[in-house]
Amino acid sequence: MQFILFFLFLGAVLLSLTCRVKIRMRSMGRGYPQDLPTEPKGSVFSRALTELVATAGGIYISMLLLFSFLNVPAPGLVSVFGIEADLLASLSLGVAVIQPIIINIYQKHFI
Repeated sequence: MQFILFFLFLGAVLLSLTCRVKIRMRSMGRGYPQDLPTEPKGSVFSRALTELVATAGGIYISMLLLFSFLNVPAPGLVSVFGIEADLLASLSLGVAVIQPIIINIYQKHFI
């Protein structure tokens, strides 16, 4: 069962990164400029992965600040796929993975 859940989670992360790449490509227009860059340029995939980690980190810090402000003890560890992780970190990663999928669905159907 954990094996199936792990691959479902991995598939969701890959789908999230794919959606982030599509969103970034849509916002960039049509490809890269014709002239050669003077400095190395990160790929769209690496930027999407960086954005995923940054979004998850921002959500995590926001939730920690909220718990601290409300003087509520933060939840402890949770076992995910046999790996113990902070519950808030797991939730923030989950929200960051789901966010571009929801944005993609919204843009297809409502814009």
